Amino acid sequence: MDISSTIILGIVSGLISGYLIYLFSVFLRKIALPWYKRIVYSGIDLSGTWIVESEKYDRRDITLEIKQSAGDINAISTHVLRKPGSNESTEKIRTYILNGSLKDRFLILTGRANDPTRIGALTFLFEVVGDGKIFKGVGSAYSSSMMLIDSRPFSARRIGESKTPNE
Repeated sequence: MDISSTIILGIVSGLISGYLIYLFSVFLRKIALPWYKRIVYSGIDLSGTWIVESEKYDRRDITLEIKQSAGDINAISTHVLRKPGSNESTEKIRTYILNGSLKDRFLILTGRANDPTRIGALTFLFEVVGDGKIFKGVGSAYSSSMMLIDSRPFSARRIGESKTPNE
């Protein structure tokens, strides 16, 4: 073999081995580690639909669709605005994509508006209360109508659960 074929063979084998190492790392990050985390995780499972309520924020119906994989949380927050002073909804519906984590009873969620033509950011910090059917905390969001960042206390309960813990 001459020098040029040795160099080409070295480059090709280097590319192939680099690609195989990349595929192995993707397998570890995307399949093996999440599978292992699900097996080892022993905390509460918050997956499901939750109703978010606030005494100070009565013009909006908020639901959270939570999907949990070990301590990692992905959620969709849907906000349906109501007309002031009534239960009748308007046509304004806002959807936020949230990501976060659950550790030591604390649920942290942050996200942005799903609609790329809108400005919106939302953050929740909740504490899981009692037996895990309710969580309470604070939410902060950018209000495009008031053009400011607003923060309010919130509580959330699974659909079908009572409004007070441990009932």
